[in-house]
Amino acid sequence: MAAPSIYKKEFNQIALDLMKEGASIVEVCAEIGIARETLYDWTNPESERFNHEFSDTIKKGKQLCQAWWEKKGREATFNDQGFNATSYIFNMKNRFKDDWKDKHEVDQKTETTIIDPKDFMRKLLE
Repeated sequence: MAAPSIYKKEFNQIALDLMKEGASIVEVCAEIGIARETLYDWTNPESERFNHEFSDTIKKGKQLCQAWWEKKGREATFNDQGFNATSYIFNMKNRFKDDWKDKHEVDQKTETTIIDPKDFMRKLLE
């Protein structure tokens, strides 16, 4: 079993630099030499390995990444370079599910009460 990865403060700037250019979490992990699971541990408040500073960095990085992709899509929409809208939308829906999903789940819980027909008729006649 490999030794756990050691957090280094410089990972924050590397992650931000990559993500502001649209890089994914996998690209960040590869660049700083950690497993994806390690990144998840460092960003999960319930993990013993949680690192508040790195967690904040990744949150900021995700916003920068999405902003980069949205800007690229906006720019490509209005140029004559053969923009592939289908590919772009597929990418955005899979990368940024919270903001780019077509279907929004609605919880519609209802309670059902079974009424005895005799009681119902009695109440109607009262």
